[in-house]
Amino acid sequence: MTENLAQHYLDQAQRHYQRGEVEAAITALRLAIKQQQGRFPKAYFLLGKAFSDAGEIEKAIAAFRTATEQQPHYPEAYYHLGLAL
Repeated sequence: MTENLAQHYLDQAQRHYQRGEVEAAITALRLAIKQQQGRFPKAYFLLGKAFSDAGEIEKAIAAFRTATEQQPHYPEAYYHLGLAL
């Protein structure tokens, strides 16, 4: 059940992000991550992109780093981490 709810929040976050609703995306991503007890690299990756768009670079870097720590073979996350640095 938690995985379904986490995926629901991730899908919701992606829709918000695509519409430019960055703060709403961040809120939904935090809920998705919470549902997975902090282990959700895809959500951390999108959270990094949302923080980057919001101008919160330090938070973006932290989110991208968490995504790459949780999923070491995540080229897109490494790429965006490099851009944020």
